[in-house]
Amino acid sequence: MNAVVFYWLAIPVCQSPATQADRLLEGCSYLRGLSETSVGGTRVDDYNCGLVVPVTEFASEPLFQYPWAVPEKFYTLFVVDPDVPNYAVGEFFLHMLKSNIPGSELKFKNNGTIKGDEYQPYFPPMPPAGSGLHRYISVLYQQADGNFRPDVPLERTKFRLGDWLVDKNLCGPVAGTQFLTQNAQDQLLFRYSSSSSSFSSAGIGRPLLDIVGLPHRPPVASVESGLDKL
Repeated sequence: MNAVVFYWLAIPVCQSPATQADRLLEGCSYLRGLSETSVGGTRVDDYNCGLVVPVTEFASEPLFQYPWAVPEKFYTLFVVDPDVPNYAVGEFFLHMLKSNIPGSELKFKNNGTIKGDEYQPYFPPMPPAGSGLHRYISVLYQQADGNFRPDVPLERTKFRLGDWLVDKNLCGPVAGTQFLTQNAQDQLLFRYSSSSSSFSSAGIGRPLLDIVGLPHRPPVASVESGLDKL
């Protein structure tokens, strides 16, 4: 049986992507292999997945790279936010949907943005004031061919990724990553909480307290602990 090892996971290459959508909320323990680099040069990858950044850092579409992409294959990429207030589990704000991305773009491109069909163009992070940290999850799926013509979601709001993936000719996810940010008004109020660490994501590469010049109080791994209460 043909299989692909997704880094620390072993998932059959064409396992239904719909059954894996809920696992995106596991964070950096599940999201591996993809990197994204902002116009300003901030890179998020396996080494600093879960990085907290200023809300303006990814105001433009970043460069996505997947070094294990097969050049002859094609891919579909989502960017979603699960932490919008009053969203149910499984609902996301859809920040981007780009399909028919050549594997050669993901594997070899080192500047600009990757080519593909933009079914929902990149929409920058805009978390509302008072809503705390938001996760911006980028997730990559492999296509059966380069002619993927999905029913395009009409709305970005309350996008149910798992439902949308049903019966789509996609395999994976093959890779993913995430960064965190919050509304600029909330940044100066940010404090670490050491009371729990309910998320299994990796620690933060550059704490937000360092960015805004506030005292740095560890532990960094607890920065995501309150997100499931939004």
